[in-house]
Amino acid sequence: MVKHTAHNEGYPTLADTLRDLSWTIHRRLPDAVTTGPLPTTELATLKHIIDTPGVTVSQLSRYLGMQQSNTSASVRTLVDKGYVERRHDTPDRRVTNLHPTAYALDQHLTIAAAWSGAIDHGIDKLTPQQQQALADARQAFIALDAALRDR
Repeated sequence: MVKHTAHNEGYPTLADTLRDLSWTIHRRLPDAVTTGPLPTTELATLKHIIDTPGVTVSQLSRYLGMQQSNTSASVRTLVDKGYVERRHDTPDRRVTNLHPTAYALDQHLTIAAAWSGAIDHGIDKLTPQQQQALADARQAFIALDAALRDR
């Protein structure tokens, strides 16, 4: 079993390595991926709304692990910029559902490319064996993402 919480002979743990990788990916995200720059939080918010049309702010907050007030602020910015619209999809008018606009859907490929472009570029610099090791670990990364979201 791989040690993931204790340092092993002065080398970073797996958790340390994943944290550092996450931070590097965050920093390398292009500043302007659409017609106007969107902060990382708003990009993550928009991505989930695109992936889950009709989501509520509460559901979005839980999924992203954000405070509801911060999620609301992010959604408000996305609404103001024309990426998201609020709808009342249920008979209960107190429930507001979030949907991507046609503009957001048009920009989706550009946004997705911005998120993954730096990663793809980095992967291209790896040896074929390293690329295969990452490919082989894909299911483990998916499971780790799910486990972290369930905390």
